[in-house]
Amino acid sequence: MYFGHVEQVAVSEERGTVLLRCPRCLWLYEDDQQGDPVPVSASEAEHAFGWQNEVVPRDVEPLWSDLMDRRATAEETATRARLLMETANATHVANWGLSSLYALTFRGTGSLEGLATAHEQWQQQVRDYEADPGAWDRAYYERMIIDFAERHGTDRASHLGGRLVASGELTDEDVAAALAPE
Repeated sequence: MYFGHVEQVAVSEERGTVLLRCPRCLWLYEDDQQGDPVPVSASEAEHAFGWQNEVVPRDVEPLWSDLMDRRATAEETATRARLLMETANATHVANWGLSSLYALTFRGTGSLEGLATAHEQWQQQVRDYEADPGAWDRAYYERMIIDFAERHGTDRASHLGGRLVASGELTDEDVAAALAPE
């Protein structure tokens, strides 16, 4: 948890407090301007301030760089990644970066070269996402359906696809293409 330069992200006139966020570690703090700011969870911030956070790649990048530059340990990085995955709404590509980091750091890190390779792979996913978010999301959900079909069968994957169609994430054509035999 870093304490120093923070940004104000919301105000509660009713409570007489402000919500602060550290741009490096993304921790949230409620500050009444009288004592030390108090850490709060994302759900507490949503309840108290109506604030909803969406973690995006630029929020995940400092975790990678802090680990690779040895400003954070593997254990600290795993904890930060896990907390973000558990308490925040993350875009799929940001969650990919968080889950990759968590997997790499949960039991310690491998080589710096291995971290750099995983980081570059994630950065390529970010570039693909930024070039066409809709296409990236469709490919993400199609891959999810394919993986699900391999583990649970086509009928159950088709049902999952139907739920993704109903939610607007995919079209019937997208699902059919994902489940088509190769």
